[in-house]
Amino acid sequence: MTRKYAAAAAKSGAVLVNCCGFESIPSDLTTFLVADRIQSKFNSATSAVDLFFTDLKGEASGGTLASVFTIMETSTSKQLLASRNPFFLTDEKTMAQKQAANLVGPNTSSIAVRYDKAMGFWHSLFVGGSVNQAVVHRSNHRLHDKYGSKFVYRERLAIGGLFMQLLATFGTIVVSTMLYFGWTRALLKRLARAPGQGPSEESMVQGYFIAEAAGYSDDGKLAVKAKTVGSGDPGYRLTSRLISECVFCLAKGEFGDATSLPGGFYTPASALGHKLADRLQTKKFITFELKDVAKSSS
Repeated sequence: MTRKYAAAAAKSGAVLVNCCGFESIPSDLTTFLVADRIQSKFNSATSAVDLFFTDLKGEASGGTLASVFTIMETSTSKQLLASRNPFFLTDEKTMAQKQAANLVGPNTSSIAVRYDKAMGFWHSLFVGGSVNQAVVHRSNHRLHDKYGSKFVYRERLAIGGLFMQLLATFGTIVVSTMLYFGWTRALLKRLARAPGQGPSEESMVQGYFIAEAAGYSDDGKLAVKAKTVGSGDPGYRLTSRLISECVFCLAKGEFGDATSLPGGFYTPASALGHKLADRLQTKKFITFELKDVAKSSS
């Protein structure tokens, strides 16, 4: 969609912002804020940001599950493989450059369970990570490599210890395999919620997420840690609030560090940046806490 209608959006002056819900505002804004802090505090590009979802309470809607089934049924194996490229939301030239710089592999999530020494977490593949990674890299692309030309972003699940990560990985492999084949996908459809079905009001109010991130300066040293907390079921209550705040930003012309934007497709971070983060923080829909780990360059 982005590539198909980019020229039309630019010509009309329309500013379109994708992925304004749980996918991918927490990942996108946390990375934006961490990279901005590293730049302003340490006068450095960001070599990497590792983000871990350390706690999450929410339920998948019938509509979300139906979307997953539709993607699997209408996409070819080649298309599904292409969407795994963390730079597929940039452009062909950028994708080729990142491939030549050997950055695709380090930015692609592994199915392996691993341990992060800096954060002290066992972590595994996060199901929504590939989408969020692509959005984060599109933000860096739209911001003219503000994070760094060799920037690496990794997003992982870190709820519980080693056993929980092994269990989560096993579940991901089983469900992914069942989604791939038609007859097992049909079985999952029968077991899944139908579109229109979802959690109760009480469940939506009680939902939340916690993400923790580590940002590294261009010398590879840990520079900034962040903690991002969202209130409300991530897929429902929180997402509706996030979308609403993005709408307010666009309606009021609150475009990050700019007073206006040329027409085109943007991400939350590249279009709205600090203005959106401030809105969410003020209303306590999402709170961002950043802590400097390295010594300031000043």
